Amino acid sequence: MTTTINFTIDKSGPTATVESSSATVLEFAIGEDLYLGSGDSKSPINTGFDMKSHLLYSAGVTIDTAEYDGNEDKVVVTLSAPAPTDATITFNKGNKCDAAGNPMAADVVATFDGNDWN
Repeated sequence: MTTTINFTIDKSGPTATVESSSATVLEFAIGEDLYLGSGDSKSPINTGFDMKSHLLYSAGVTIDTAEYDGNEDKVVVTLSAPAPTDATITFNKGNKCDAAGNPMAADVVATFDGNDWN
């Protein structure tokens, strides 16, 4: 008797998408658990971890909080005032990876069009 075992090797890093449309709240959905570091030298990012230093933002944007939500696999960014039109917030891929050690694919730039983040 022959037994066949099929498995998939995770070769792609985490990606982020913009999923919020409030002038004062922006969410970057990650889609899988996020880790700091790379390869075997990584540690999980826990819920409540301050992500402000992982964001770049344009003039006129004042970030109040930016926290990782490990239950929902997202970064929730709260602004202290409504974002001005054409404001940008970039989630920097930096030293982030998934559980398999695959690096985050790319920076994600969110732009506020006056009504929604895109």
